[in-house]
Amino acid sequence: MNFSNNYKKYDEIMLNDFARKSIQQLYIDLNSDEKGLNDDQVVVKRKILGLNEIEYEKAPSWYTWFVEGLLSQTLIEHMIRTRKIPFIESRAATPVISLTMIAIGIFIPFSSFANSLKFTALPLQYFLWLFLLLFCYCSLTQFVKMIFIKNLINGCKGYFN
Repeated sequence: MNFSNNYKKYDEIMLNDFARKSIQQLYIDLNSDEKGLNDDQVVVKRKILGLNEIEYEKAPSWYTWFVEGLLSQTLIEHMIRTRKIPFIESRAATPVISLTMIAIGIFIPFSSFANSLKFTALPLQYFLWLFLLLFCYCSLTQFVKMIFIKNLINGCKGYFN
């Protein structure tokens, strides 16, 4: 399906509708007159409509990549350090846990100096999707780790007998 052709057709329909209207009807539709908007009307329209920005079309902040990378790398360190299930069957040593504290970087955008770093707070929806992604990533890592350990032990049986 070619979306650009659909938009062109829609634009043509809209332009044809505007072309058929009288100039007085256009002024009524646009809530204006032949002089255009005065300064007070511009202020009111800007309060209602904003600065002509469409939020969902903006590129996501680079900080989303920073947070995802920070958390995923930290969690994977815990996943591969032991044969057991991390956080449930095994607790990391104090130096490893202290290095994990670097993950507090996700709170930087919510801090008082976030503006000076040009960070923006991430929406809650982002963290929900991130949690799901990291849960799946850690689960897959644990599954592959278990297969690897099983194959490693089975492959080395001849060496230990």
